[in-house]
Amino acid sequence: MDIGRDPEELSFSVLGTCPAAGRGGRRGARRFRRAPGQPPGGCRAVPTNGSDRAPNGRAVTPVPFPVAACETIVPSRGRTPRGQLRHLHVTRLDPSSLRLDVIADAGDPRIAAVAALDRDLFGPHQSLDEAALRALLAAGGLLFVHQDPGGELVTEAALVLGANPAGPSALDRRLPPGLGYCDGAAVAPAWRRKGLQQALLRAREEAARARGLEGLCASVRHGNLASVRAMARRGFAMAVDSPRHFGRRPQDARVVMLKMFEWMPDAEPARAVPPGPALAPAQVAPRVADRCPVIELAARQGDAVDPVHDAAVASLLRAGYLGVACVPAATGGGTFVLRFVRGDTLAGPGAARLRAAQVEVQALVDGDEDRVAAGA
Repeated sequence: MDIGRDPEELSFSVLGTCPAAGRGGRRGARRFRRAPGQPPGGCRAVPTNGSDRAPNGRAVTPVPFPVAACETIVPSRGRTPRGQLRHLHVTRLDPSSLRLDVIADAGDPRIAAVAALDRDLFGPHQSLDEAALRALLAAGGLLFVHQDPGGELVTEAALVLGANPAGPSALDRRLPPGLGYCDGAAVAPAWRRKGLQQALLRAREEAARARGLEGLCASVRHGNLASVRAMARRGFAMAVDSPRHFGRRPQDARVVMLKMFEWMPDAEPARAVPPGPALAPAQVAPRVADRCPVIELAARQGDAVDPVHDAAVASLLRAGYLGVACVPAATGGGTFVLRFVRGDTLAGPGAARLRAAQVEVQALVDGDEDRVAAGA
């Protein structure tokens, strides 16, 4: 099949139910291969007949193809069993076609769609339902969403700008003056690795600056190193241990990241240095006791709770270290190196304010955890 030169769209047939290509092991993905030398990208498949059903009448749901842009996906040779053919149409995804909107009205009709996207993308992790989103907006917060040309939401992110006593987390309930809280962000799988997380962070930072705030905070799961890395590249630092951020379960724990808008020149070299030999979590305690100025910790991306790793990170943050960088390890395979710098070794007004915010937010979170432990 001739797919032409750099096509924007392509029609073809696919075997089976067409799962996400490149994830491996499922029927249908083996019908495609990436053309040599082509970079990763994303496509989504939709029926050629303009409806939500294939020509044989069966329902077809648009699905992501995270492995390549449409011009790099070509069919491999193989026999097609009777009854297994799906006629699909692939459209290349272009981030420049998306519109970034800000939702400030608690009555906005898109809130239900935002809640559905949040639930679908966060899965078993803490998500915000429609009532929580409306309460966030009623308290002065904002929602940021990207919409594709068809009006479908493909990203969502929240910015809390004032304390909400009924909020789901410690930072929602007891947000310090001068800080905004980036309460989660999600990007649909087909649109990942296209700079949209960075765009959502920039938009929230601009909104916080416009309101005269000193900085931003955000909470991330310990194992969500992709988000940690994205935020560290925007100047956030891992700063606060929040073991009961959303509740009493181990999976409710979070790390709070902080960014103060004053530039911290002395932190930049610590971010830029290539990673050295990283410590296993069990090796961290002696280095903390010795007050080493820089400690690098090996970590792995994942959804499962790792109590040993989480305890190592907690010990560093509670000893006044700041996690200023997250870089992929040379070994690959979803492994990273987290670089922690002792806060009192950083100089300048920006660093001093960050350290003061670290102490303030840690005390705030610990006080809220006492409330959670008491069942309040």
